[in-house]
Amino acid sequence: MNKKLVRIALTVAFGLMVAGGLRAQDEAPAAPRKPISKGAQEAKAKKAAAKAKAKAEERAKALSLNTATKDQLKQLPGLTPAQVDAIVAKRPYHSKADLVVKGIITAEQYRAISKNIAIK
Repeated sequence: MNKKLVRIALTVAFGLMVAGGLRAQDEAPAAPRKPISKGAQEAKAKKAAAKAKAKAEERAKALSLNTATKDQLKQLPGLTPAQVDAIVAKRPYHSKADLVVKGIITAEQYRAISKNIAIK
């Protein structure tokens, strides 16, 4: 009986070894990457710089929740006059999400104005 178990164990082990070897052969090596030309690198860097500049300009245009006037806040889409008053009354804010956390606006309204507001 013991010899039979040993034979079965050896057969299973051998089968696993063969299957593992076959699987390793199926995997193709990764293709070598082509070097990036200097022109392509410069173009990529310019694109990243332009994107960063656009983000910075967007942030600069955003209204500060802690310093904006009521008239400025009224320009934000979807806010009622009562919500604008509540924004001013519940200052200071530590993050833009405080508007939702403090129950001033809904999450949907927050998504609509989040790019137009900032904490400065």
